[in-house]
Amino acid sequence: MKQEDTTGLQCLRILFGQFRHTVNFPALVTQKVLEKYREDPLAELMRLSADQQLLPEQISSGEVFQSYAGPALLRLKSGNWVVALNGRQIASGEGAVIADPSVGPQSLSVRTSELLDRWDGTGIIFRNLTPVDSRRQTLLASFVAIARSDNTHLDIREIMHEYAVGDTEVRGALFREIAGHYHYKVRKVKLSRPELEKSSSVFPCIALKKSGKAAVFCGLRKTQEGETQCVVVDPESEQFNSANRFLFLSEKEFEEVYAGKFLLLKKIYSLTDEDQPFSLRWFIPEFIRYKGIFGQIALMVTLLTLFSLVIPLFFQIVVDKVLVNQAYNTLNVLGVGVLVIIAFNALVSYVRSYLLLFATNKIDISTATKTFSRLMKLPVDFFERVPSGVLLKHMQQTEKIRGFLSGNLFFTLLDLFSLCIFIPFL
Repeated sequence: MKQEDTTGLQCLRILFGQFRHTVNFPALVTQKVLEKYREDPLAELMRLSADQQLLPEQISSGEVFQSYAGPALLRLKSGNWVVALNGRQIASGEGAVIADPSVGPQSLSVRTSELLDRWDGTGIIFRNLTPVDSRRQTLLASFVAIARSDNTHLDIREIMHEYAVGDTEVRGALFREIAGHYHYKVRKVKLSRPELEKSSSVFPCIALKKSGKAAVFCGLRKTQEGETQCVVVDPESEQFNSANRFLFLSEKEFEEVYAGKFLLLKKIYSLTDEDQPFSLRWFIPEFIRYKGIFGQIALMVTLLTLFSLVIPLFFQIVVDKVLVNQAYNTLNVLGVGVLVIIAFNALVSYVRSYLLLFATNKIDISTATKTFSRLMKLPVDFFERVPSGVLLKHMQQTEKIRGFLSGNLFFTLLDLFSLCIFIPFL
């Protein structure tokens, strides 16, 4: 099929990728689904959306966007479909952000009048994808905000859908279950004012209000006058969805509203997680990726250890058997065997060095790419403050750490294994 014939399905795939991460959309698009889509695209898109409980609703005019702020599928006069990411933008007339599969995967900003001229009036809205009022779900909104700081992108609507959360605030065991599902460990503590100053390593965390609501506690800061302020991001404030969402409260204001109880969140990373913070564990996924090569290197080191026993055994046999019995034919055979072993030992050593160089270069390239990628995400003023020489020095540390892990540490472990072979002979 041509690309324009399936733009409706591609638009739906974009929505699923943003709001239904756990759904394998390509698996849903079977040959039968494609045939039904050819017959009636609108009906099939409605059915697929309804199956995933998105509560689709067909529209025939733009009046609904006066009260609807969620995403919508719009059919153009050309027959193609596009995704309008926020219906309220269409009603405002100030421009809209759309995704057009016929153009590319990136989002486009278009004039509202241009979009309405191309739209044939038919579309689909999704009542289950409307924005959630953060004032009603302050605990979940705070959790999602903290997860974003850990580069974990969660959607509060998807969480509410998966756990059947209504309008009431989630509590205790349910919140721990939700956090655990997304690999977060939760601990509830009560911290006094002096303890807050010593606990900067646990920020951001969730601060509980006396009213039962929650907010993100980001830390403490000193003003020019020497006053200590508490920095919070409050889902109940009007600034929560704006760029300047931080609120700066005096200690007295903070104590009047908040109960002094906090939920500490810690992201649990697996050994193979490539998004974990920089540490020695950061290199483990790279070594696991090339575990086959390192396994072959370990096998070759074991062979070299066994080959190193050949020469002592050769002299033992010569002294015990050849010299006593003057068995020169035996000596010739043993000599040829030793020469073959020495040649094979040289070949195995060369292959081991080649494989080690190949694997370490691959790891160096991968870690350098990830380091550079993270470097490019830093703000511009960081490069103005930090000297280039210091920056280059720190960037080169990854190669030194990798050299320690794949060199000294790796071969030390293999030498310890070799002792298990040598000690019985001694």
